[in-house]
Amino acid sequence: MAFDTILTQMYEYDILIDSELYRQIEAIAYGMSLNSDDYEFMLKLIRPAK
Repeated sequence: MAFDTILTQMYEYDILIDSELYRQIEAIAYGMSLNSDDYEFMLKLIRPAK
């Protein structure tokens, strides 16, 4: 539940992330046996690489 809450808050407040953080999100979700539908929305927050 905490994982979902953190992701939801990051999304609602448009907190940009980098691709490394997204990979960490994927790893955590995999470890929790979550479906990609539960976190895929975070892709919209990945800031462009410089």
